[in-house]
Amino acid sequence: MINKTVLSVVISGCLLACSPTARIAQSTVDIRANAHRSKERFDKIHAESVKPTPNLGIITNQSKVGAREQEIIIGETNDISVQLTKVEDSVPWWANLLQWVMICLSILGAIGLLWYTGLGTLIKKLLNNLGLLIPERKKTAAKLLEESLDDPVKVREAIAAMRASDPTFDAAYRKVHKKG
Repeated sequence: MINKTVLSVVISGCLLACSPTARIAQSTVDIRANAHRSKERFDKIHAESVKPTPNLGIITNQSKVGAREQEIIIGETNDISVQLTKVEDSVPWWANLLQWVMICLSILGAIGLLWYTGLGTLIKKLLNNLGLLIPERKKTAAKLLEESLDDPVKVREAIAAMRASDPTFDAAYRKVHKKG
């Protein structure tokens, strides 16, 4: 019996270089083996103690060996506690992907909600008033119009540039020009 205990302790010592999960697995095997042997010892001690004339030598020997097995079990549980700090939870690849998809959908939903409630337009107007988020085409058109205030040729150039850069403006201009 003692040889098995020594063997399990030696195996546990050899596994110190293994991964934490392998060490935890080996410790649980050692704990289970020692617990079964310890239970058998307690059964022997009990059987001997209820006899009319118990043999105190057997009881003493079995209790000493059982106490050593309990020390091994305690040591293995301590080792498991230490090894658990080195084990990391693994997250499946699809959970990370799902997390990013949900974050993107949440951001898009928040933007859609802001726009639907009109706050998006308000924010856009505020940023435009501050001179931010103005497209480069609009800046160029504004510059051309500013320069063309005194020259009718430049006004035509500015209108042509605005029509070329903005299809909606071009359609509106054609509609207004046909009426006039």
